Amino acid sequence: MDSKNPSLRAGRTSRGTRKNHSSGAGGIQHDNFRHDDGFVMVGNHLAQHGELSLVAIGLSTHLQSLPAGAPADIKHLAKRFPEGAIVIADALRELEAHGYMNRPRLRGAKGQVATHLISCNNPARRRALDAACHDRSAGGAEPGAGGASRGDGTAVEAVGPPVPPPREPERVPESIPESIPEWIPEWIPEPAPEPVPEPEVSAPAPEPRPVPDPVPGPVPQPAPGVTPVAAPDPASGPVPVPAPVPASAPEAVRPPRHRSRPEARRRALPDVPAPSSLPPELLLTAAEILARLARVNPRLLLSGTDTEHLTPGVIAWLERDASADAVVHALTDRLPYPLHRPAALLAHRLTANLPPPPPFRPVRAKQLPLLPLQNCERCDRAFRGAEPGCCPGCQHKDTHGQLDS
Repeated sequence: MDSKNPSLRAGRTSRGTRKNHSSGAGGIQHDNFRHDDGFVMVGNHLAQHGELSLVAIGLSTHLQSLPAGAPADIKHLAKRFPEGAIVIADALRELEAHGYMNRPRLRGAKGQVATHLISCNNPARRRALDAACHDRSAGGAEPGAGGASRGDGTAVEAVGPPVPPPREPERVPESIPESIPEWIPEWIPEPAPEPVPEPEVSAPAPEPRPVPDPVPGPVPQPAPGVTPVAAPDPASGPVPVPAPVPASAPEAVRPPRHRSRPEARRRALPDVPAPSSLPPELLLTAAEILARLARVNPRLLLSGTDTEHLTPGVIAWLERDASADAVVHALTDRLPYPLHRPAALLAHRLTANLPPPPPFRPVRAKQLPLLPLQNCERCDRAFRGAEPGCCPGCQHKDTHGQLDS
């Protein structure tokens, strides 16, 4: 029979011979490295969006990587990218339609109206937070009451924490009259009941001590303007002594607690090469080189402590016949961005890029200064001498003539 039996199971094919892709080329492979700085996080909901164009996805990624306050209008984006203003405007409208972009028109302090560009990296999360805020708030607020409006008249809600529901007014006590002045608030909290003091068990009163007779002494004179008080008569009986009134102890005022923030421990700077000596002229030259770095690149502005730490390293370079321009170029060439600790980077470069010591040069003997030419007084020959007189030959003759005699 020519017809195939449909109930038979198809034979298994080997894994190597089966086609996994429509094209002959293999799938994408990744060569990934970890980013330590200068990166932006983009979700797969944007990178693999099914409705956004490739221009809109790339434009949203670029806008999320910009710092806050950077210019991002169509004019600046058209200067930055070759797509043109029309393509960029279409991409912005796509992002705005899918929630990745918001362009409200807000009125400034001076009354001018300006369009603000707000980039959202996760529209689904923003919609969930807005829905939770609406559910928590009591009653629906009028649209546009708490936010700005776009150019088409739709309201833009202000981003902020959820608004708590209004608190119910407490009961007004009966003791307050009905006619309440206007300056009193609408509700007054009910006063808390005063605590009832517990009965104290009084100790048995001590026996009264006998009052000694007063010793006669000088009568104090009253101060001017003070009415004298008559002294008690001892014959009338014992004078009642007033009970001492216990002085109320002052309430202890607890000082406010000031939590001192722990100071951030600054890591020590790396060591720099040590020079053989510290002459004053090289110290001055090294300080001028370090001050010159800030004029080449403002990010290399150093403090006095950093300059004091780096000066010996610069002197070690100068001792190895490195010129001032060579030191400045080695310290300012290809700086990283961002630069967190310029002094630490300079200390590392002074140590890692230290040039080799200069070759050995023998010290030449100092040449004696040439003496001026003089004419001999006897033979009239020229000779070099400090003072005019006889030449060495005539002096030799005189000396030998004295020895011969």
